[in-house]
Amino acid sequence: MDMSGEGAAVLQRLEDALAVAEAEYLVKEARDVRLIIAQIHILQKNIDEALKSYEQLTKEDPKDFRPYLCSETTSIFGMIVNHK
Repeated sequence: MDMSGEGAAVLQRLEDALAVAEAEYLVKEARDVRLIIAQIHILQKNIDEALKSYEQLTKEDPKDFRPYLCSETTSIFGMIVNHK
């Protein structure tokens, strides 16, 4: 994605979608978009930013397993990337 220069444009579209969801009080949809944004951060190797997002999402809804799962896989990915 970043190799083709689309990373910033994708993030901007997602931020726009998040703003719409939040303005319309679409809580589930806003949460889903925030998860996708965090995944884009991983693809861009912004591991710390992704982990911060997952931590915030976990605090907001401890019953949602997705941020826990993503956080753990991101931590593992970060260890692999840093090990090389």
